[in-house]
Amino acid sequence: MKKLKIFLVIFILISVVSPLIALNETSLYLYVQEIGKAGPPQVYDDSVIFTYQATGKVYYVGARFAHENYTTLHKYVKNAKNLFVLVMPIPEDVTQLKYRIVVDGLWMKDPFNEATKEDELGIEYSLVMLPQKHMKYITSPEILPNGMVKFTLKARAGSRVFIAGDFNNWDPFTNMMQEETEGLYTISLKLYPGRHYYYFLINGKRMIDPYNTQVFADRDGLSVSGFFLPR
Repeated sequence: MKKLKIFLVIFILISVVSPLIALNETSLYLYVQEIGKAGPPQVYDDSVIFTYQATGKVYYVGARFAHENYTTLHKYVKNAKNLFVLVMPIPEDVTQLKYRIVVDGLWMKDPFNEATKEDELGIEYSLVMLPQKHMKYITSPEILPNGMVKFTLKARAGSRVFIAGDFNNWDPFTNMMQEETEGLYTISLKLYPGRHYYYFLINGKRMIDPYNTQVFADRDGLSVSGFFLPR
């Protein structure tokens, strides 16, 4: 019986405590362990702390996030106060965390977070605004060490984004940009040295590069972005 108790203690330490220890931040670990009541998500250094408190018996709490296309399920663990806690590192280039939680198989908005919105299907999700310090400055176009030119644009997640320019005969459907992270579209092209002109097409709507201050006019008088690629 004594061996069984020792085994249970070891099992609890491995399954509950060690995920928090794995944060590798002593101050964060100690802070998380002392949270005794669930509340809205809070930013702590470079992480967001989510909490959940059940009124009855709950076996499992998890969360999925929009910036990961809801593909990864993050599990809450219990802290020293028997509170469900999830520590999520703040991702770069994300201004807000959109998420939903699951409690014993039931998906819902976070009941401890009043900030909610609805998606196109009318499904509510929870929202956390993030500090601006975690936003990287976007450079577009960016000349890469391998000679490629990288174009970057922020737009609504799930959009169809293309780039048209002198380098593809102004065809608006030849070069489709890829959504690297939610709402961040990029494409890298091998271009000849010299002056180039281009514009973006977002869901059929034309726009110049908002991160490029060099603006010119094409033969029809429409604005285009431009840059010079050295040899």
